[in-house]
Amino acid sequence: MAMLIAADAELTRRSKASALTVWYDADGDLMYGDTDWSPTPAEPLIAVTIDEWQDVWGNYPEALDYAVRIAILGRKVGIKLRLVTHLPTLDSLGTPKLRQPLTAGNNIAFRTTERSAGYVINLPADPNDIPAVWPDEPGVPTSGMGYLKGVEERAAMFRGWAPEPQKIATRWAKRGTPAVVSDEAAEHIGPAYTQWRERLAARRRGELPPVPGVTDDAETTTATTPAAKAKPQKKGSTANAVAPAKANFGKPPAQTGPGFDQLLTATATGSTPARGDKKKAVLAFLETEGQATTGIIAARLGMPLSTVSSTLKRAAEKGEVVDLGHGAWGSAQLAAAS
Repeated sequence: MAMLIAADAELTRRSKASALTVWYDADGDLMYGDTDWSPTPAEPLIAVTIDEWQDVWGNYPEALDYAVRIAILGRKVGIKLRLVTHLPTLDSLGTPKLRQPLTAGNNIAFRTTERSAGYVINLPADPNDIPAVWPDEPGVPTSGMGYLKGVEERAAMFRGWAPEPQKIATRWAKRGTPAVVSDEAAEHIGPAYTQWRERLAARRRGELPPVPGVTDDAETTTATTPAAKAKPQKKGSTANAVAPAKANFGKPPAQTGPGFDQLLTATATGSTPARGDKKKAVLAFLETEGQATTGIIAARLGMPLSTVSSTLKRAAEKGEVVDLGHGAWGSAQLAAAS
């Protein structure tokens, strides 16, 4: 999940920088916006690969919003998305919005037991038709056989590389020099990128590190043992959610201390709030305005729509905001006060 958040933040940064790029055409006229992205040492191609995708969005429903945005907009700024699942069906993808942008790129499918797989990923043949064993060699499996389709709609059957012994296969993962993002990008992305090694080390110790922007609230950062782990809410769950109340969502009394005005000023001047401040800004906005839609909040605070949406969903599960339906949200404090 942190990988998606980091990629989304870098997508936003690169998109803004691309929009401000100026250049001259063959006639000497000044043009705006970079339309021909190419990788550089400072801005390398970023490939986001997520295995067992159905488990990721099943535990974190907001992952779907991030994935759709990256799949649609990422290719323009050198960020591509790879989703891996055992069964390429619409149910496994989580949303039909992902089908078109994903099938427009490269697709690989091994033999499946579901006939709809070929249709979902737009293959000229169905991987389900590949026999489980070789016809002329009874008992010998066709492991690794599948179909590969490129961006030019050319498809071909292929056979995957047979894994070598574990101690030798690791050599493939250690070849080459991994690219790193620039210091500017790392600072903009924040802990989702800069602390990934620390999170990996914690998992290898059997701990449950917080995910920046998802489980980095104070009440969830101390869970390091299996008994203390809180199971993420499934999509559609109503546990801990506040039912829409019949309340008068008028404007509250004047706020004291750092609140919406200060946070809005920070976003308006171009600085990006820290991930904890983003949630504070959203809650402060609702406490000031009473109620608003996701789009209005995103526009006023200058945040990506997917960030505001996921923040509101998590806040609703904790009873910090009220889901009024049809994309509208209200302040839980005002609802309780009324």
